[in-house]
Amino acid sequence: MIDVAVIIVSWNVRDYLSDSLRSVCKDLSRSELHGEIWVVDNASTDGTVALVKDLFPQVNVIVNDKNVGFGAANNQGMQAAKIDNPRYFFLLNPDTVVRPGAIKALIDCLEKRPKAGMAGARLVYGDGRFQHSAFY
Repeated sequence: MIDVAVIIVSWNVRDYLSDSLRSVCKDLSRSELHGEIWVVDNASTDGTVALVKDLFPQVNVIVNDKNVGFGAANNQGMQAAKIDNPRYFFLLNPDTVVRPGAIKALIDCLEKRPKAGMAGARLVYGDGRFQHSAFY
């Protein structure tokens, strides 16, 4: 069984995506989690798909012939990943670098709170400053 399916929607993000994928692959390999990664590409023209296929052959890629939008592409990725019955989905922006232990920490948070439907990470800039991303 798959613990987590990581879904990343891409559109002309070649310059960011490799750092993001590298961080996710590293985080999953250092944990005891069984995970898979899906990139859903919204008709990039900058070589994003080639980069993923060449440098990250373990990543599943869905290539759209037009930009279907962020929400629809996330739904595509989750629908495709459902075949492996993941316990959790991790929706990640393509410019995000995952800190070591982040995926496991989010899953642990959800495991401790069975009534929770989702969890979100604290976002920080590259220099470590807190990034305000949600308000309530």
